[in-house]
Amino acid sequence: MGGWFRNILSIMQLIPQKTHLTRKLLKLTIKTFKKMKPLNLILSILFISFSTFAQTNLGKPYLVKTFSAKDITNLKMDTSGGGLTVVGTTDAEAKIEVYIRSNNWNGSSDILPKEEVEERLKNYELSVTQEGSTIVAFSKNKNDNWGRKSLSIGFKAFIPEKSSVDLRTSGGSINVKGITENVNGKTAGGSIIVKKCKNNINLKTSGGSITADNSSGNIDLSTSGGSISANDLDGKIDLKTSGGSINLDALKGTISAIT
Repeated sequence: MGGWFRNILSIMQLIPQKTHLTRKLLKLTIKTFKKMKPLNLILSILFISFSTFAQTNLGKPYLVKTFSAKDITNLKMDTSGGGLTVVGTTDAEAKIEVYIRSNNWNGSSDILPKEEVEERLKNYELSVTQEGSTIVAFSKNKNDNWGRKSLSIGFKAFIPEKSSVDLRTSGGSINVKGITENVNGKTAGGSIIVKKCKNNINLKTSGGSITADNSSGNIDLSTSGGSISANDLDGKIDLKTSGGSINLDALKGTISAIT
């Protein structure tokens, strides 16, 4: 394991200093990573590093679309290369912000000129629409080409707090706050944060940590490559990790925690 561990430290040195959050996260989870199989270890490091880097300092949104909040009860967001954030509000207007950056595997994830974005978007499907009472935000690489011209496309949604949410991303984190209806989500390459949510909460990640705070209901959280931190939860709580530790504080209800 020593050789693999030294390789991971070498990978950390390749991560630019300005991605201090990523480097801090890696250092804090070294004990967790030591327990993992070498392949899972490297995949988790890569997913966390590059997805975190791509989502810091997002800049201005490329696109903003607004909807009448009284007509919205559901949200679906699906992207193949970016992070997803959902904030529950009581505003009269629902809003989706689209963030687009380069997504280079050399550690670079710069904000691009609009002309360059438009050119690269020719290889992507991108839409933000309303279908009945559901807002649908979708992006996909048409050719599954993740070379130098690939993009990280993330969505940030401000929707009525009494909305159900369904989230999917293969390359970024999931962050949900203030939703009082069902929350479902899955990421293959990022961390999960859920705060101040109620009802049925079902979130899974294959490559990151999970933080849950001040939420209640039927809570099912699982990760294959990171730790779980749960604080001030109430209800039927099911926590699973196959690659990290579990930290619990101020939990009430029926609790199952497996590592």
